[in-house]
Amino acid sequence: MDAVNNPIKDDKFRKGDMRYSPDTRTIVEIVYMNDYPYYRYILNDMPNVSFSAYELVLSKNEEETFLVRKIWDKTKINGTTHYKVWWKEKTKKDSTWEPEEKLLEDGLDEHIQEFEEEHKAKKKKINQARAKKKRQANK
Repeated sequence: MDAVNNPIKDDKFRKGDMRYSPDTRTIVEIVYMNDYPYYRYILNDMPNVSFSAYELVLSKNEEETFLVRKIWDKTKINGTTHYKVWWKEKTKKDSTWEPEEKLLEDGLDEHIQEFEEEHKAKKKKINQARAKKKRQANK
């Protein structure tokens, strides 16, 4: 295929011909250059060629993935448990409410368990402090 997705009649390329491949590749290395374009990208399966950003096209078949920094709150929305998720590389104010089922599907059960343990410990401390205050008030 040529640059505009037309079939090439012969399989010989001339110097300067644009080569296009519909295959999805990943960036394996980013090279910093002193001249413009300052960054060149080396892709897997193509170690001897580098590309500038305008020569690459983002893949449409991959979802954007986010990593969880911490789960820090819990609530019920329409009878379903939701957790407030603080994402890595995001600020705390950008946290989002995510349903428990979705988090479990994504394999975040350890994060949920960690939050629940912290939450129980905080509740226990609060209850102990209240009980202590109540005892002191009754004396």
